[in-house]
Formats: sequence, structure tokens, C-alpha cells
Amino acid sequence: MPFLPPEVQHAYIPYPLYYNNIMYDYIKRKVNYEVVSRSENPFYVEEYIKYESPYRYKKYEETKFIYSYLFTPKSKVKGNLLFLHGMGDKNLKFLMYFPKEFAKNGIRTLVTILPYHFERTPKGMKSGEYILKENVLKNFEFSVVDTRYSLNLLRQSGDEPLSIMGVSFGGMIATISMAFEKDVEKGILVVTGGNFYYITWESIATK
Repeated sequence: MPFLPPEVQHAYIPYPLYYNNIMYDYIKRKVNYEVVSRSENPFYVEEYIKYESPYRYKKYEETKFIYSYLFTPKSKVKGNLLFLHGMGDKNLKFLMYFPKEFAKNGIRTLVTILPYHFERTPKGMKSGEYILKENVLKNFEFSVVDTRYSLNLLRQSGDEPLSIMGVSFGGMIATISMAFEKDVEKGILVVTGGNFYYITWESIATK
């Protein structure tokens, strides 16, 4: 076992013993979403939307629905991009700069809230906290399934080139998702890595 603090050692399952139960798959279907709110400016339309997650093993009611921000350019759409945030409770506000700028430049952008974060946080927990509390690999699977499903929503929106961008934890989820979604033409990975356990508990990035 890699070095882990005692309080999270129960969440670690040796990779070879668990891999066969991590499928990252889901029943593919059309994404029917509800527009919760809508606003616009001279450059783009911003919609706050929700749609039911296809993941089968949801433990908390707060994770039943996926919440996303859809930015649609008023100019000609040149491409579709799925944007994934990092772990924690403070980064979304600052990251919203990117989808707004992308939309101004003709890129339809969907910012998807990952499981256990922000409005999908279980009661009594902090945003992102549950990712480390139990069964980390299953929580990764949940995030990848929701990401793949959200890519379907962008496909429904138009046939322009499809890309994905992930920051930190979102970059890890983007990498796994790209391995399954062969029509994703470009991946933009920002301050991310491949060894989740080392980065979280041993690297200087989290000290």
C-alpha cells in the first residue's frame, strides 16, 4: 500500500483486486436536460442546466442529478468543449473565466459539476471531501461516467469538433474519459498528473 494517512487507508483497495469492478461504462441514451436558469449577453447565452446521472451506484440523493453550465456562442460555433473543474470548494468561481472567453470566441462550452462537488455535495460535507472518504476508485468511476454522459450532451448540441479540458483532478478524469471517447479530438490537461495517491498525500503540491 502506498503511504496514506490513517483516516483514509480504509478507502484504498489494491488495484489488481479491484480493477474488474471498475468499468467506466453506462447505458447510453439521449440526454434530456432541464434549463434551471438562463441569461445572455452580446456574445453568448449561458444556461444552468440539470440532468439525471446514468451512474447506477449513487449513494447520496445530492448526486442524483448532474448540474452543468452551458455557454453557447451567438456567433458561428467552431467547436464543442467539455470543461472539468478540480477538487475542492474554491476553484469554480475563478475557472468560470475560461468558458466565458471560449464562448466569446465561438467555442460552445459545457462546465460539468463532478460528483460530490458544489451543488452535488452530500449534506454535512465539504465540496470534494467524499472523493477521499470512501472507495476512491468507485468515486473516480462515478466521475468518468458522468463526464462521458455529458460529452453526449455536447454531441446532441452540434456536430462541430469535440474537445475536453480538465484542471487538476478534472484533468485526471478527462484523461480516462478520452481513452473511451474516440471522437474527442483534443485534450487540454492543466496542472494535473497520473498518480492520484502520491499527488494527494505525498507531493509538495498539497503540503
